[in-house]
Amino acid sequence: MEERKKRGAIVYGDDINFLQFEFQDEEIENLSTCLEKIKDYTTKEINQNNFQELCDTWYKIIAKVPFASVPVDVKWLLRARPNFNGEVFEEESEISYNTKNLGAIKANRFNRPEESVFYGVLPSDDQTKFIAGASLECYKDLINEKNEQPIQYLTFGKWHLRNSFPVLNLCFEDKALSAHPGLKNVVDSYLSNLEKDFPLKTVELIKKCWFLLSKLASVRYEYDQQYFITTAFFCVLREYYRIHYNDLINGIAYPSSMVYSDALNIVVMPETVNKYLYLKEAFMFKFVRDVDDKKSYECGLCSLISEVSNHKLNLRGIKYGRELY
Repeated sequence: MEERKKRGAIVYGDDINFLQFEFQDEEIENLSTCLEKIKDYTTKEINQNNFQELCDTWYKIIAKVPFASVPVDVKWLLRARPNFNGEVFEEESEISYNTKNLGAIKANRFNRPEESVFYGVLPSDDQTKFIAGASLECYKDLINEKNEQPIQYLTFGKWHLRNSFPVLNLCFEDKALSAHPGLKNVVDSYLSNLEKDFPLKTVELIKKCWFLLSKLASVRYEYDQQYFITTAFFCVLREYYRIHYNDLINGIAYPSSMVYSDALNIVVMPETVNKYLYLKEAFMFKFVRDVDDKKSYECGLCSLISEVSNHKLNLRGIKYGRELY
């Protein structure tokens, strides 16, 4: 346990006050070089060979740099899935993480192809941006200029928590923290602890790593390598803590790129969903494209909010056409 305090660890709140923690100058230089190599991958085509190099570079960082966790202690998370061709989802499994068609899973910000994870959005005081974040994260083509579908339906699930659980925090963007004052207080606290108890060079290195990851997690997707970088990080992180500490990493909280960090996303591993979450309510939302402005929508509920029972969604009162509730 003492070694864990000195080198790479997932730490929580005041536990980040590791007075014993100190890097030698050579270590700081080597780790800084690793972080620069990571940044280089944002403009480098990634193939099988250099993907392994990327993973090896992340391993060197993860083995030595501490990462801060944050408790997920909200009442529920929101997750959505688009409906196509008049389909109406009936089963919980249809709006949960993919268990039936792994071959259809594409690489995303924190998962490899054919790897099932659970993406959702944490609630915030601004419901408009919260709903927008959940909608756009599940179906980015809502704002695709080539998409001219006049109406789009989404099915939302409210996943309630059985108990709180910790996740890695990669949220250091000011806009996201402003929308989530509770998280901002946590972040301010452990940044303050860093600056108070760690040597200056160590503080600069750790903050450089945390802020780089926050930036990588919050930028809108443009190139495949952007996903490869964060996916490699999450894969190596999970494997490292499983082997060295027998720990399971529940997931990551990170800013929503689709609403420019105004909402807070979460990615959770399937075993964490099964242990801590349950689907309590489901409803459908409708997006109606403006006739004159193809980039503008009216949106709102188009079904009753239904109680989920026996893993059945029980959606009722669905309104089709351009009418909203």
